Amino acid sequence: MVTDILERIQAHFAQYGRPPDYINRHHCSECEAHYQELLEVPVEKIEYRHVENPGWDPTCFLSSEGFRYYFPGLARIADQHREDWLGVLVSRLGGWQVESFSAEDRALVRALLEQWFLCEDVSEWDRTDIGRVLETHYR
Repeated sequence: MVTDILERIQAHFAQYGRPPDYINRHHCSECEAHYQELLEVPVEKIEYRHVENPGWDPTCFLSSEGFRYYFPGLARIADQHREDWLGVLVSRLGGWQVESFSAEDRALVRALLEQWFLCEDVSEWDRTDIGRVLETHYR
């Protein structure tokens, strides 16, 4: 079940603290604004309202280590808002954002993706993307 895997992810990823450079705040004023926006938002408090606007989603600017820290919260959001945000997370799971993930981290990501792939309420479009990411990054 997805709920079980999300709990395992939360427990496993708790070993990772938020890195000081979770966003390169010195890059530009927008990066500084996103850094400040998440400064008081730990992983367990991140909510859909933080990421729902694709034009102002601070998680786009997370470093790989920052993405690893926020991953349990982002996975929870994607599961709760499958129609709007699952595809966003799946695309990031196939990109540079997971460079800092260990083999054990990736095994949990694979288990989560496999469960989402089997869910009847996941769109065919998202299921196709999940299959592609599984095949190319999580064999």
